[in-house]
Amino acid sequence: MTVANLITLSRMALIPVYAFLLHRFLATGDPAFRWGALLLFLLMALSDWLDGIIARRMSCQSSLGQFLDPAADKLLMLTSVIFLCWMGSTSPIALPGWYGLVYIVRDSLLLGLYLLLGTVVSPVVVAPSRMGKFATIFFFLVVGSTLAGAHTDLIRILIALNSFTLAVSLIFYVHDGYRQWKPIVPNNSQDRRTS
Repeated sequence: MTVANLITLSRMALIPVYAFLLHRFLATGDPAFRWGALLLFLLMALSDWLDGIIARRMSCQSSLGQFLDPAADKLLMLTSVIFLCWMGSTSPIALPGWYGLVYIVRDSLLLGLYLLLGTVVSPVVVAPSRMGKFATIFFFLVVGSTLAGAHTDLIRILIALNSFTLAVSLIFYVHDGYRQWKPIVPNNSQDRRTS
């Protein structure tokens, strides 16, 4: 188990605590829970940057880490979407419901794409894209700014930028999946002609 993986696992372990703090704020309105959730969210965002830096500089990148890191990000995103977009739709930290829907639909499409691709390609390579990293950064900025009580106009701009990076990164991943699938097609066609 590498240091980077331990940091990622620690981040995943903090997500239930983050969810509890958000739930308590929405239930009671006590600002202490809100600020606690913000501090914990910032800590997890920092750990997301830190585990990547450590993995690269210590040359301890692993297949486990390549699975755990995006899984931790998705869990954090899903938790934030559930509480801020839907459960807290009337709270002062509410985000638009369509914004959460964009995240769910995009990630569901990508999951379906790579599961389908996995039936014909082995192993499937999910290469992180620069735009995908920007999408994650903007997500952290959107949620962090919302929890911190930033001006509505700033949050709207960040949501627009995040939505754009999500759309572009989806196009990249679909193209990458097609690129991995495409070489198989001529081979299958040739097999049918020679049989």
